[in-house]
Amino acid sequence: MKLYELNFLGHAVFSPKDDFITLGNLSGDFLKNRYHHQLSPALINGVYLHRAIDTFTDNHQALRDLLPFFRSHFGKYSSVVLDVLLDYLLCDIWKDLFLYDFEVFCRSIYLTIEKYSGELPQRPALIMSQMAAADWLAAYGEEERILRVFNRLSDRARIELKGRIALDVFNENRDTFEVKGVEFLTDLKTYLTGNNLIQEQRINWKK
Repeated sequence: MKLYELNFLGHAVFSPKDDFITLGNLSGDFLKNRYHHQLSPALINGVYLHRAIDTFTDNHQALRDLLPFFRSHFGKYSSVVLDVLLDYLLCDIWKDLFLYDFEVFCRSIYLTIEKYSGELPQRPALIMSQMAAADWLAAYGEEERILRVFNRLSDRARIELKGRIALDVFNENRDTFEVKGVEFLTDLKTYLTGNNLIQEQRINWKK
């Protein structure tokens, strides 16, 4: 179930140094096929990278193992809740994974958006500009802002997605989420680099 405003940090991390591919990856949910005739080849490659990441994510067993934690509270929206919490986890364990300061990384993504969002159609360009202006990537590291993300998603889903419950479930099962989350992130990195979907990574991993 796609409600957007999800996994932006994850897509940013799994992007190459190429700014246009990165931008296409970040905005992939908003760049439907009808827009492709307006896009450069590198932006289209970014959209394909975005879709490859989504497909891998949807089918990874470690993440499927986490969904039952949410089903009694969120039903069919459990995958949406998990998407948000994956970026929350990524912020939480950032220093364990990457040889790159989190704030510096976020600024590099926003600089890419500021430089090149004019290459996108109007609506995706506006969304990317909003991301940079409101510092959406950092939002996933702060509980208060995570709760606001859930409020916005609730408006779109037209059903209340109680962010406090989601965070409580996460915190009560923190060790399990970290083990499964790191397993998924490591496998995704291996998949993308092994299939040449990312040839030169934007960010260096510790291992």
